[in-house]
Amino acid sequence: MDRSCLPSGVVEIHQNNELYFIGFSKDLTKGPQVQYSLIIAETLEFTMFSSAVWVPWSNGSHITAHATLDRCSQVLNILSFLKIYAESAPNSSDVLSSDVPLTRFASLRIDSFEDFHDFKKTRVFSK
Repeated sequence: MDRSCLPSGVVEIHQNNELYFIGFSKDLTKGPQVQYSLIIAETLEFTMFSSAVWVPWSNGSHITAHATLDRCSQVLNILSFLKIYAESAPNSSDVLSSDVPLTRFASLRIDSFEDFHDFKKTRVFSK
C-alpha cells in the first residue's frame, strides 16, 4: 500500500498482530486528539472508531461488501470516509443544544425501554 496516500494526520502502528491507523487532530488547548481510527486484524476484519465511538461496519458498506478487507484501496477509502465522518460529527458541546426547550420535558416519564424507543423515534431524535 502506498502510505503517501494516507489522509494527513494519520499514523500507522503495528501492535499485537493488528494494524492500527489513527487519525489525529490538533487541539491547541488539549494537545493532539484521536479523531478516528481503523483497526485491522490478522484475518483482515476491521473495526472503525470516530471520536472514541465504535462506527458500525454498515456505515462503510459502500466501500466494502463485507466486514473484511481484500484490497489496499479499501483501507485508504475507509480512512478517507472516517476522516470526513469524524469532521462532520457534531461537537460534544453541540449535542445538548436543541430547539426544544427543556420545560417541555419537565413532566416526561419514561417507564420502559419501549417507551423511550417510541419517544426517541417520534419526538426528539427523528431527522
